[in-house]
Amino acid sequence: MGKIVLFLLTQFVVISAYAGEWAVTGDGCKIWNKFPAPNENVVWEGRCVNGFVEGKGKLTWIDIANPPEVHEGVWVAGKLTGFAVSTLPGGDRYLGGYVDGEREGWGVYLWKNGAKYIGKFKNGNFDGVGVKKNTAGLIVEEGLWAKGKLVHRQKFVLKNFQK
Repeated sequence: MGKIVLFLLTQFVVISAYAGEWAVTGDGCKIWNKFPAPNENVVWEGRCVNGFVEGKGKLTWIDIANPPEVHEGVWVAGKLTGFAVSTLPGGDRYLGGYVDGEREGWGVYLWKNGAKYIGKFKNGNFDGVGVKKNTAGLIVEEGLWAKGKLVHRQKFVLKNFQK
């Protein structure tokens, strides 16, 4: 029985480690952080409403081990919501929609090397119709995506979208 309880507790700890947490800016404003890292600080340039990051602004995550992660957009109750431009520590960028801090809706993911994905996102992943292009701008994958993976190849032509 004790081994079962220990196993269940370790599974809970693993799951909760990826659940995220609220971080606090230098001026005491809360911001949602889905992937907290040790020794990470956050700088908010915008309003603080009822103790939460709110409205249009710029948020920068600073970690001494990595380049900064920067998001410019609109926050609602401490979570990025609506259109935003995000620059990730590795140099990749995302331009598109967010809902409750997750990439959601139409967007463009630009890899540092020049490759790109243009299409729908859900829960932070490629999800829905989308096109992936290589660094030369040529289509390498297109069709229906689910949870970040191409699940149904389909060639898109303009007449498919006309009524």
